[in-house]
Amino acid sequence: MSLYRRVVRTKAAGVLGVAMALAIVLLQPAAPVSATGALKPVITGVLDRKGLPSAAMVPGLDGFVVKANWADIQPQASGPIAANNAIDKAIAAVRALPPGANYHLKLRIEAGVYAPAWAKTLGGGPVNYYKGRQVLTFGRFWTPAFGAAYAELQSKLAAKYDVTPEIAETEISRCTVLDAEPFLRANRTDTRTMESMVAAGFTAVADEICHRDEVDAHQVWLQTRTGLALDPYDRIRPDGTVVIDEAFTEQMMGYCRTSLGARCVLENNGISSPLPSGSYPAMYAGIAASGPPIAFQTADPKRIGDWYATLVWAAGHGANHVELNIDYPTYDSTRLQSARAQLQANPTG
Repeated sequence: MSLYRRVVRTKAAGVLGVAMALAIVLLQPAAPVSATGALKPVITGVLDRKGLPSAAMVPGLDGFVVKANWADIQPQASGPIAANNAIDKAIAAVRALPPGANYHLKLRIEAGVYAPAWAKTLGGGPVNYYKGRQVLTFGRFWTPAFGAAYAELQSKLAAKYDVTPEIAETEISRCTVLDAEPFLRANRTDTRTMESMVAAGFTAVADEICHRDEVDAHQVWLQTRTGLALDPYDRIRPDGTVVIDEAFTEQMMGYCRTSLGARCVLENNGISSPLPSGSYPAMYAGIAASGPPIAFQTADPKRIGDWYATLVWAAGHGANHVELNIDYPTYDSTRLQSARAQLQANPTG
């Protein structure tokens, strides 16, 4: 039996009109929630990761990523999902495509530095993220108060979009700093961000709870898949330094599948040829061994190396879809369609 926090949120007067009441209970790891409607198909093929592709590229792709900031999606504390947001516009764009396009949308709602100002005050004040000379801020994502707000966001998003057929997948992003990659933290050669986290109360124990709870928060998506972007885990020590813990990443692969079942899509957002070194090969082997659904995102143009070999590797490791970097319009169309067909042919479950 594992110990982790369940958050019970109540509304009351106070800062931003939000107060949190916390209950700590002993629970087994969350069991999968049965969907009442049909589970949407796994996305297969290749996606534009920056949004709606040009008209010329539409026929050769299978969908695109809708990237939006939490701050824009829910600007008010405990407020509604904003009208005519990036998700709504993407749905309208897909429905306006020529018949037969059969496009799918993948939602990536960014938290971290892209969370709303009100969320950055939950559980304490904002935490500094150091990016060279630039200083950004993010919320105390490891706290129950922040977790309750993220869970509420997912409940409201699911209530509005879970039945929308074009939206096939959403992404987990609560325990993040900069990008929607929960297992990465900050520049390992500059410990200022990690030191500011520790000073704000961050601990590795609280972070492990955060990782489990962020997965469980997506149980409200009954018909829509959920992606978990995996990397060898940055375990932050009490002094702000980092040690790589790939074993924890593999534990979370299993936890995601236990909590969400077939709705959990195991992913990584940085494949290339040659592949990243270090603990990445072991992690990729763990993803492949876990079975579908699986997805990847290619590295940026400067780091991808041989793009075709990268896509063929992904197909060979069981990937169902791959998000392409911005250079894909320059790729040889015949080879791109060959890789696309290989991805589409992989088992989805």
